[in-house]
Amino acid sequence: MLRRISLAEEFEDTTGVSPWSFIKDFLRDSFAGNLRVFRGGQVINANNKKSEQIDIVLCSQNSIKIFSEKGFYPIETVFGVVNIKKELTHTNLFSNKKKDCGAIKNLKSIPKDNIRLNPGLLNQRVVNENFKKRFPCKIIFAYEGKILPTWEDELNKIVKEEPGEIDYLPDIIVVNKQGMIKKSSDGKVVLSNGKTLEKHFHFSEFEKNEMYHMPFLLILSELYKNANWQYYIGPKYEDYFNKDLS
Repeated sequence: MLRRISLAEEFEDTTGVSPWSFIKDFLRDSFAGNLRVFRGGQVINANNKKSEQIDIVLCSQNSIKIFSEKGFYPIETVFGVVNIKKELTHTNLFSNKKKDCGAIKNLKSIPKDNIRLNPGLLNQRVVNENFKKRFPCKIIFAYEGKILPTWEDELNKIVKEEPGEIDYLPDIIVVNKQGMIKKSSDGKVVLSNGKTLEKHFHFSEFEKNEMYHMPFLLILSELYKNANWQYYIGPKYEDYFNKDLS
């Protein structure tokens, strides 16, 4: 079934539904019972530091409702975020200017410092390090536009110059029916032929390999792996309750 998914085609046949609502409904149907999916909001940390407005936020099922009612989502409960573009361009992907609504800038605004997690039976330092590396899964999805192999080079250059940026950059960038750029946090990309490349970001063209379904498999797989986290490790809410979240 996933091989036949093309959200742009389905959206064109679904009159009166915005792209944002369509993606939200797709994720909500896919993760019913596993994750809660919200349209819009800000990710916050215990220091009351807030992200820019995020298009779609996916939270743990056991997240507390009083936060979501205000449109705030504690970073420890956020397992995935999606920035949606009707049309992706180099400018609205890479630009740091506010007027350009840069997608990377938007996702990098998510505060990942001062993480307040209850590690359960696991080591606190290891849990915090893994959380910062893996969470939230950061996705940029565009219905139209272009995505070029040279953009992979730009992303790899950012990490080479500033290694700490790797945890804040998007995990998956997709232009529907065109191509995608996938992040590898450990700097090793394994190709379908078994060859390993030493880099953090890798571009794939869908038409060349007839792999239009691949981004949906990756998105669902990454988010499902993150969803399992909520059964073993949870947030410490004490510091949040002492803040004026307004």
